[in-house]
Amino acid sequence: MITLGITGLYLGLDWMWLALTPTIEAVFESRTAAAWEREAGEVASAARDADNRLPAETRLAAYRLGFHTGYCSNILGSVALSSPDAQARVREILAPRLKGIEVLGRQLGIGEVTLLPVTNTDEFSRVNDRLDSDEIGLAARLETVTSPRHRHLLLLGMHLGAAAALADMSGGKLQNPLRRYIGHHATVARVPPGAWEPAARVHEAATPEQSAKAYQDALAALEAAIGQLSPLPPADGSR
Repeated sequence: MITLGITGLYLGLDWMWLALTPTIEAVFESRTAAAWEREAGEVASAARDADNRLPAETRLAAYRLGFHTGYCSNILGSVALSSPDAQARVREILAPRLKGIEVLGRQLGIGEVTLLPVTNTDEFSRVNDRLDSDEIGLAARLETVTSPRHRHLLLLGMHLGAAAALADMSGGKLQNPLRRYIGHHATVARVPPGAWEPAARVHEAATPEQSAKAYQDALAALEAAIGQLSPLPPADGSR
């Protein structure tokens, strides 16, 4: 009877935990979203003057620079332990993106851009965390010559570039867009949720190829939306 009672207690606790889990997740997501919005207000205050002064195309350029940097860092990191010949072949494939990084770096006034170095499996496993911590200092350099909003657009691009690289490397079989990073930087940069949310989730489809295509479409729509972003409005909401 004692055993049955204990078993019943554990089953009851398990049922209660399963029932509470959606509520706990909702509370956590609500608090996270609120924190992002508070940070968005702080960033807007700090970035408003520069964001309104800079040409509109610098916002898209910042995002694209981040995207190509994250993409190439993830791809090259995946072959970091391969032979020099294999690494050279991958660099040749990535040549257009690497050239794009060079051009965007000059366009934004930050000069040479260094990719995230990877020398072992541990460093590769932490690519997204290392990008977000700005280990290579690119976000800080960009913010110095643009604005805090541009910094977050760059970091948003980095995470989406890394996610796109994983999807491409696996032929669509693997997708791991990290919402905690993507949603954070998109919200703080005032990118509409309808534009970034499809790029922050895994796209289920009948085949990996269709899944990859759906994610590519989401990324293309997001880039178009970033190209249409308006300058940050005045603090009082007037124009």
